[in-house]
Amino acid sequence: MFSVSIVRRLSIWIYPGTKKQLIKGNNNYLIAIEKVIHQLSRLTSINDIDRLLNSNLLHPIDANFIKLLVPEKRQSSEESVAFRCVSNSQFTIAFTSYEVKQLRDCPSFGLTNDWAHHRCGKLDHITGIIPCVHNEQLIGIVIVGTKVSAQTFNQKALDMFLLLGDQIAIVLERLRQVRREAELSIAERIQTGIVPQAPSVPNIELKCVTMASSSLGGDYYDVISTPRGTWILIGDVTGHGVGAARVMFMIQSIITTLIHTIDTITPSDLLFKANTILCQHMVRFTESLPSTILAIFTENGRDFEFSGYQEPIHIFRKSSWNIDVIPVDQIPLGIGFVEDLPVGDFKTNSFTLSTGDLLYVGTDGITEAPKHGDDTAGQFGPHGVNDFLIENATESVANIALKLQETIKSYSNNTLHDDMTFIVLRACE
Repeated sequence: MFSVSIVRRLSIWIYPGTKKQLIKGNNNYLIAIEKVIHQLSRLTSINDIDRLLNSNLLHPIDANFIKLLVPEKRQSSEESVAFRCVSNSQFTIAFTSYEVKQLRDCPSFGLTNDWAHHRCGKLDHITGIIPCVHNEQLIGIVIVGTKVSAQTFNQKALDMFLLLGDQIAIVLERLRQVRREAELSIAERIQTGIVPQAPSVPNIELKCVTMASSSLGGDYYDVISTPRGTWILIGDVTGHGVGAARVMFMIQSIITTLIHTIDTITPSDLLFKANTILCQHMVRFTESLPSTILAIFTENGRDFEFSGYQEPIHIFRKSSWNIDVIPVDQIPLGIGFVEDLPVGDFKTNSFTLSTGDLLYVGTDGITEAPKHGDDTAGQFGPHGVNDFLIENATESVANIALKLQETIKSYSNNTLHDDMTFIVLRACE
């Protein structure tokens, strides 16, 4: 009824020399395996899979254990993959990349009892390993322990075990997807909640906009008011998804805390301290996710201090109808790259706005927006920003922000390869 060809990417290894191999009565275990396969689709957690295997298969196949293992979230080496036991998180087995490939791709791969004992650590001899493969990835294994009777599995039983591994892989992937969607939903709500919705700054007309290329982006902006003045911040964390959002939350928390606890802090001191703290936290992550950033401070809406490493500041000067482009390179690289940087490498610069002057700053998703959605056809570029500001300088800041979104979407054929965040502000009377 079930053939190996149906599930050719999955297999079970029966180790030579294992004498206590099967069970009492073929019908009992075949019925039990089929029952488990039918019940898998109803499960809502990985622990449910482990409990189902133990409650429905352990006695019918007379095994001394059945263990479901899944890959560790954080792998300590690129040369091996550690699998963690679902029912006992302290128990792990490490497979080399070659072994993983064999478990994933080669049904004829035979494992000796000595090899099995070495790999399974505290376990005694095992009867077989059922790999669970989805989209050519080994996302789980089921280890079947020693059997008490000498009878061997027949071919139909092997086919059923192969199908069991196939179905477990499907359920594992479904549960992983559900978990990812839940994490994204939670993180997206948090991200939306920490970003100011309608920031207000004395003597300034201000609009902030962010457009994520995925459901959860890594761009960051904030407007923070203090008794001394107002801070305007924008940043771009490397990557997307939960990891980038998590770093963005950390940056927001670090910077907000520093601003509210050190009243006289300068933009360069703020970023120096933020970089040190962020780098110290980054060691806990499996990958480095640094961020470009710009910090601007003003007491009166006319005189500004700033520091950062980010796309340049564009200022439309009403008096001359020209654009000033101010580089943002006062710190090395950004924050979260390197901790041990001299404080002298962090500088603060300044600029002044007159009434009617218009300022724009954005992440590289704006300037790198691809023409017609094709990077090889060209990009919006800094010149595109300058032309847009001159053409729309007389509009309200709200209209300028709306038109820029429409312009970018039209230019890129509504294709967002990267998150896009920008701030537009005008000095008012």
